[in-house]
Amino acid sequence: MKALFFLYDGYVDWEISLLSYIFSETNMEIQTTALNTEITHYGNFRIKVDLSIEECNISNYDILIIPGGDPEQLINERKLIKLIQEFDQRNKWIATICGAATFLGMSSVLRNRYYSTSLEISEFPLTSIHYIKAKQTLQ
Repeated sequence: MKALFFLYDGYVDWEISLLSYIFSETNMEIQTTALNTEITHYGNFRIKVDLSIEECNISNYDILIIPGGDPEQLINERKLIKLIQEFDQRNKWIATICGAATFLGMSSVLRNRYYSTSLEISEFPLTSIHYIKAKQTLQ
């Protein structure tokens, strides 16, 4: 299996640290992409990504993972929306963490799916039309 991590300036690195470690220990191949060749995460480390978003061949990956951070800066980013939609159209897994769930709303891939997020939808009124309210249940 192969995972593609979309990274962006201000992403929260610790949200994907354990996951990327587990993937590396289970021989899952990992690649990173971004809008730019180098980004700076929330902890102010600069990261050089493996490939640009334009170079991504969706058929090479099984899952797209997007960590949280400040999603507002990318809310209308067409290249990111297109990437998410292409993963969805090919029925591939998409995992977002925390604020990155906003990207799923903006790309309209949630449709009538149930979802969870730590965001207050009112914080991002442009995306609210894409969301449905999931029932909370305790198991």
